[in-house]
Amino acid sequence: MGASLCYQKKTGSNFQSSLIDYTRKYDAAELEIQIIQPEFTPQEMSIAHYTWEKLKKRYSNQVGTEIFRKIFSKCPQVKELFGLQKKADESALGDSRMSRHTVIFQDIIELLIVDLSNKSDTLTQSLVTLGAQHWFFNSRGFRPEYWIVFGETLVNLIRELPLNICQRRLASRSWMKLIIYLLECVQLGYVKQMTTNEEEEEEH
Repeated sequence: MGASLCYQKKTGSNFQSSLIDYTRKYDAAELEIQIIQPEFTPQEMSIAHYTWEKLKKRYSNQVGTEIFRKIFSKCPQVKELFGLQKKADESALGDSRMSRHTVIFQDIIELLIVDLSNKSDTLTQSLVTLGAQHWFFNSRGFRPEYWIVFGETLVNLIRELPLNICQRRLASRSWMKLIIYLLECVQLGYVKQMTTNEEEEEEH
């Protein structure tokens, strides 16, 4: 069972695994890809902070859990990554292996907002490293397309917040920029690790 059950490219999709697809077509080792942090207006950064705080309040500071609740509903095979495929969704979410990951997930989003506000020089590399680490989950069934599911889920949570029209448009634009940057970073890390592993296999 692959990602095709829960992820399909379609017209109107917010995100695409474009970097992964691009490097599959060409020699990833020869590609020079540079991630540039997006620029945010004060209004965009303000609405990102505002909506993030509203999300945390709405879900009792358990946004990571809510994200995975929706991901499990849409893409149940993700539970296989944590060895929880035999458990019902709510039981899986309460498992210690899962609860640790939901906390980390939420912390990453928090870090993203705070560090982009402060224009951190180390944020991009930290996210690239995070993406590289996910290569080693391939043996458990990880697919980079799962990141797209995450991006869509987070955007949908933002859109469900009680906002006026102007706030909703601004929030959608801001979060799209945030998530696209995040996805580009982790995809780049994943591709770099994939290339490194393939080169090592060829040497042996």
